[in-house]
Amino acid sequence: MPMKREHHFQIWYTLVALLALLCFEDYLAAVGARTEAIPYSQFQDMLVRGEVNNLVVDADRIRGDFKALEAGKPTHLDTVRVGPALAQSLGCAGATFAAALRPGCIGIVSPVMSTILPSM
Repeated sequence: MPMKREHHFQIWYTLVALLALLCFEDYLAAVGARTEAIPYSQFQDMLVRGEVNNLVVDADRIRGDFKALEAGKPTHLDTVRVGPALAQSLGCAGATFAAALRPGCIGIVSPVMSTILPSM
C-alpha cells in the first residue's frame, strides 16, 4: 500500500526567501547611495542655475537628476518641499533651509493605513 505524502515545512524555502530579501535590500541600498538629499534652498539655487533635470514633484517631495554627472557622486536628488511664501522670505534672508517630513509618513504606509483603517 503506497504511503500518502503529507506536506512538510521545508527550511530551504525560508532560507531562499531570506536570501532573496537580502538581495533586494542590497539593491535598494545601492539605489539610495546614488541619491543625495539636499536642502530645499540648495535645490532652488541649482534650479536657477539649470543644474537639475527630470524633476518629479510630489505633494511633499521633489525628486530629480543632476545634469552634470561626476564619477563617484550621486546622480539623483531628493528634497522636501517648503511653502512658496516661506521659501521666498527665507531665500531673501540668505538662509539655508529645508523642510522635514512628519514622523510616521514613511513611503506607502501612510496612504495605505489611511485607506484601510477607516473601513474597520
